Amino acid sequence: MEIEQNTENPQSQLKKRLLSGELSPDAFLEEIFRLDQSTSTRLDSYLNLEILTDTNLECLFMGDLRSEYLNLLCLTYFHIGQLEAMSGPNSPLSYFEFALEVSKGVDWEDYDDWKLYVASTISYFKQDLSALEKNYNLMKDGRNREIVSNFIQGIKTRGGINYNEDYSR
Repeated sequence: MEIEQNTENPQSQLKKRLLSGELSPDAFLEEIFRLDQSTSTRLDSYLNLEILTDTNLECLFMGDLRSEYLNLLCLTYFHIGQLEAMSGPNSPLSYFEFALEVSKGVDWEDYDDWKLYVASTISYFKQDLSALEKNYNLMKDGRNREIVSNFIQGIKTRGGINYNEDYSR
């Protein structure tokens, strides 16, 4: 007797459970976030994006969970941008720009610092030192502000960008 193995990725399994009613929309978002955070490389971001931008699912998050959905979508675009930036010659800018655009729909009071960080990452890739310094001065202390400081120092020191080096400092 042959045992059938499930070869679907976890994201597809979650989608099926959500659409069948077995999984609530908020539990779905929590599980996708858990997958995002499950590895330091964030490689699940590509599959997460595929699921999160599925029009059959997107309409489920138009009400109370809209900000949670958009936050996760923003984070997913951002992580793909990081993966592209760290992997070589690919241009990550469009992913960071999508992340910033999506972030505008999140209506949380404490979200401004994240938006500044995403905007700063875009400024870094555009080598816009003035915008980086402005955003840095508006940010609260924390890891993202430290990274923006690294971006500024990297551009000042070498006259260009090196995301792997500046992000990892």
